[in-house]
Amino acid sequence: MNEFNRWERVISLLNPPLDADRWMVPRIRGRKDVPVSISSIPRRRTAIVSAERNTDSSVLLSWSDPTHCRYDEQRWIIAKARTVGRCALTGRVIRCGDAIYKPQIRCAKRPANSREMVLASAFDEFLPRTLRGRSKAVYDSSGDVRPLGPN
Repeated sequence: MNEFNRWERVISLLNPPLDADRWMVPRIRGRKDVPVSISSIPRRRTAIVSAERNTDSSVLLSWSDPTHCRYDEQRWIIAKARTVGRCALTGRVIRCGDAIYKPQIRCAKRPANSREMVLASAFDEFLPRTLRGRSKAVYDSSGDVRPLGPN
């Protein structure tokens, strides 16, 4: 299947024929849909564009996900994981109680990436190794990490 046919298929699924409802599975009455953690859904397009340590317990991340959201210099704070998920930086499994960084929520409206997590150990491994005295690093889409600024 080529790229054009895939796109055509997606469009057709978005606009089903008029008699499509007779083929759809009936919804169970009283069933509550359980929200799925965004961190548990594997996505390859999510990227931490840049990172800067703000304090010992917080970092500023520039977060980019073309299918979901984009935040520049979003403050992430250290916390303990309350749910199982995946590290947005490494893809490693996060278990309840693991030290993580998560987006700081400052108002009633949660950021679109509020359920995302980065293992504190993974972030601490990547940042100091690449900075060599600088406070910023860039994570490119290839997965490489490099210091930001002049050499």
